[in-house]
Amino acid sequence: MQIGQAIVLALGFNSDTNQLLWTFFTSLTLAVLAAYQAINFCFAFYRLVRAIVNQRNIETSSVDAVHLIKGTGWITGGLKLGAIETVIGFAQCTFGGALIRRILRLLSRAFIVIGVIKG
Repeated sequence: MQIGQAIVLALGFNSDTNQLLWTFFTSLTLAVLAAYQAINFCFAFYRLVRAIVNQRNIETSSVDAVHLIKGTGWITGGLKLGAIETVIGFAQCTFGGALIRRILRLLSRAFIVIGVIKG
């Protein structure tokens, strides 16, 4: 028995299986993220439409009230761009594709920040 030697137990897959698992989990992650972003966009869009309809009803009636929309449109736009950016991730990525995804992600986050700041 020698001091300083360790026994290493390693489990793995062959390269074909490894590539197949990598592709499956990457696609699954993108699909779950795209679904999550689409659901959030639907909720935000519903709230935006409801606010616009309520504001229009308030304007046509003689009630002295207001329904503030403020940054809801910006947030909805940011969520939509985020969902589009995630769906583009399913395409084969070259340098241009990666650059487009990063630009859309930047714009998406900027829209969400503007919406939060506007209130």
